[in-house]
Amino acid sequence: MSRPADALEWFDEGMFEIDLGDGVWAQRTTRNKDDLPYGLITTHRCTSSPTGWRQGSLMFDLPHNADDTAHARWKVESMDPLTLSPSIQHNCGCPLSHGYIRDGKWVRA
Repeated sequence: MSRPADALEWFDEGMFEIDLGDGVWAQRTTRNKDDLPYGLITTHRCTSSPTGWRQGSLMFDLPHNADDTAHARWKVESMDPLTLSPSIQHNCGCPLSHGYIRDGKWVRA
């Protein structure tokens, strides 16, 4: 885990837990009650943001998350290396806003 030197002051080290490459990082999240995988918080460099950064979150489609019906879910094809489907679309519109996590790397759509 390596925090970029130009990261915003309030970004903690955890936000850069997984370096997906191409200016995109992810942090695993867990369910508070049992520490099972819940999803990810994604952080990417963003040319559309005044701060130069954008974040988003997603939930894994896993049996223990079935009780949360308020969110879309991403299929976990592999936890290691991390591979999810379908693609991830952030709402900022910058070049990094749409892509896939395949074999632990960010692949632009």
